[in-house]
Amino acid sequence: MILNRLKKNLKKTKLVLIKEGTESFRLYDQDIPEYPYVIDVYGEEHVIIWPRMNSKMDEGKEDHFMETLDALVELLNIPRSHIHIKGRFKQKGLKQYEKIKKQKQTIIIKELGLNYLINLTDYLDTGLFMDHRPFRKKLTKSQGTGLKLLNLFCYTSSISVAAASAGYITTNVDLSNTYLEWSKENFRLNELSISNHQFIKNSAVTYLQQEITSDNKFDLIFLDPPTFSNSKSMDKEFEVEQDHVQVITNCMLLLKSNGVLYFSNNKKSFKLASDLKEKYQIKDISYQSIPKDFRDKKIHQFYEIRKIL
Repeated sequence: MILNRLKKNLKKTKLVLIKEGTESFRLYDQDIPEYPYVIDVYGEEHVIIWPRMNSKMDEGKEDHFMETLDALVELLNIPRSHIHIKGRFKQKGLKQYEKIKKQKQTIIIKELGLNYLINLTDYLDTGLFMDHRPFRKKLTKSQGTGLKLLNLFCYTSSISVAAASAGYITTNVDLSNTYLEWSKENFRLNELSISNHQFIKNSAVTYLQQEITSDNKFDLIFLDPPTFSNSKSMDKEFEVEQDHVQVITNCMLLLKSNGVLYFSNNKKSFKLASDLKEKYQIKDISYQSIPKDFRDKKIHQFYEIRKIL
């Protein structure tokens, strides 16, 4: 059953994306209830599986997981060692797949003709949020020469790489030195001069508070905060639904009069504060911002926010 579904999905997705220079895609997204997994393909040789198994509802489905591994080996003609499992299993008999191991196994993949460094093993995420691919595509096709982009909670700066390829001058803010160095490597992989862009180690919340009194204004701001963060480097805990009003308000103070803020988050139950809708021109573009290879159309919420002139 699972092999036939994987074959069908591969045929529908792969050729379309390869034509636009993209080597990573979502192959399977919990299509069949008996096979509760998310499966992503990276390049020609690597696959990542995120189990979405409920310990009670999915008890006894260990054989289904092994069947899925066998199907991937057969379909993609890859060794079992190139299938990477992210997350934890509580079911007996699958202990060999319980932990993410620090192996520093990295590859370079193409998306929309651009290069990105992917870490297959060391973190829960790989360094590239596939669900933002349509937005990166939008940026690569834009006319950004001389325009300024602010990327908050920038992670590995894939959004900024796409923007810089179209001429944007980017400012990238993140608390993690690891992610900022990863960001710089992504720029180097695409022969984008780091000296033309800024990489700032700071809390996005603090950065905004510090900058709102400056004359520094941006044409485009990308805000993709975590649902929750309690990093020791932050003054206080961050929760996206609780704190988004203040963060968005500060972003709008840093935006040029004709600029645009793109706000994305992954909290399933998130509700945008109604008073923001009275202050700004807000368009919910969530549905069109999700890749066609994603079955889950609620993977994120995405808003385009402009000033009312």
